[in-house]
Amino acid sequence: WPDRAAAHAALHGRGMFRGWDEAAFSAYIEHALKEVADGVELKCRPSREAEIFGSYPRRLWPSLAKVSTPTEVIHGARSYPFVARSVARWCAGNPHVRGQVVPGGHCFMQERPADSAERVANFLLQRG
Repeated sequence: WPDRAAAHAALHGRGMFRGWDEAAFSAYIEHALKEVADGVELKCRPSREAEIFGSYPRRLWPSLAKVSTPTEVIHGARSYPFVARSVARWCAGNPHVRGQVVPGGHCFMQERPADSAERVANFLLQRG
């Protein structure tokens, strides 16, 4: 993009950014972009994101079965379909893990940051 304002205009309310809290979206524009000679671009290369989304950690499920710390997995009701299935599988296979579905998509924490922070704080304080 030629500048942050153009990036803001191009991304605001679209795709994964739909429904984001204004302050969260502004923070994304400020911190996820870097200055380059002809404007701004994402700090994370698109090819790197593709590598992350296209990979599957080896021995994931046996490793997750060993988690012994109380764990709360919070995920958005409109996230990717595999998320709910995976959380249910993990909860069924590990008594230390609980799942919590919240309103929102994959980026629920950027949609409702105060609610997300409160949920995390409540979980941590219960363990205090």
